Amino acid sequence: MKKILITYAVKEEYIALTIDNCDVLSVQTGVGKTKSAYHLTRRIIEEKPDFVLNIGTAGTVSHKVGDIFIATHFIDRDYK
Repeated sequence: MKKILITYAVKEEYIALTIDNCDVLSVQTGVGKTKSAYHLTRRIIEEKPDFVLNIGTAGTVSHKVGDIFIATHFIDRDYK
């Protein structure tokens, strides 16, 4: 059975998922890169998931609620 870890920052972003033949776990990380990195890393070490799914990453004015995006790269505007 595959183990999937769902990560989200705030409770309003969480969606309960059930996936056949998968153990679906979740972790609320809180807001901020340092806090979320800490909580996610800790759960990855504890649970050793096969897959991590992040939900609720950012807001938008040009897409609908529920739209799904597959990120191929990230740009951190606060890092130079």
